[in-house]
Amino acid sequence: MTAPLNRQRSQSSTKPHLLDGPYVPTMEVKVGEITRVIPKTRKQYNDSDKQLVQKYHKARKLLICGLSVNEYDLISSCESAKEIWDLLRTTYEGTEEIKKSKLDLFITQFEGFTMKEGEPIHEIRTRFSTIIDELMFLEEPVPVAKQVSKILEILPRSWTNDFVIENETREPDVMTIDATAGLPGGVGTRDDVCVLARDSQFIVENISNSRLSKAVKGGLDRLHCEDDPCVKYEMGRHRWTYLHGDRKVEDFEDDST
Repeated sequence: MTAPLNRQRSQSSTKPHLLDGPYVPTMEVKVGEITRVIPKTRKQYNDSDKQLVQKYHKARKLLICGLSVNEYDLISSCESAKEIWDLLRTTYEGTEEIKKSKLDLFITQFEGFTMKEGEPIHEIRTRFSTIIDELMFLEEPVPVAKQVSKILEILPRSWTNDFVIENETREPDVMTIDATAGLPGGVGTRDDVCVLARDSQFIVENISNSRLSKAVKGGLDRLHCEDDPCVKYEMGRHRWTYLHGDRKVEDFEDDST
């Protein structure tokens, strides 16, 4: 029987109680016609025995040191690291049946998620994040696109703002570069870029002109501020220049810039 854990806690961390737990190195001893397995003495430990014992005690010590007083009392009768782990896992995750019940509950909460009357946005976000985190913990992560769709579905129309553009254009900066590359001679205004952006593969159908204009403006501004090698704004002439205007499509095949 293993010594109580509270006794082991008082021992030096540099001298673990090597005979504690199920991973005690053993050897076979023949007594007459009977072969018995008995624990080795410490002097009989070989290098492999020592490594196994050290790994076991390291795992056990890491588990114990991370527990609160109440949790420690819960596992105090456990004799091995595996027993401690299994007991903690069952306590906090539950059995497979409990996990399935929790999963069904949070999936139902996600699918039926609605905004309460007069509820501020930060409380909506907190409730929603709790459900998402629980599903992640239960190994049922919700894709970001599905999360966005759910939020947009439950928010009042008056709450939908310009950040929806990020969802409607998928990749605003890539879309902007893609559209700017089509400018005649590589030069044009923001309105010219908007016209070309309508045909971009990076934009959803039926986006309004105002949203498209804001998406293009945001993309161009970011590219300009970040000194992107593809786009430059000429302040005096109020126009955008695509810096690769003199290059052909095949020029980019072996050149990422």
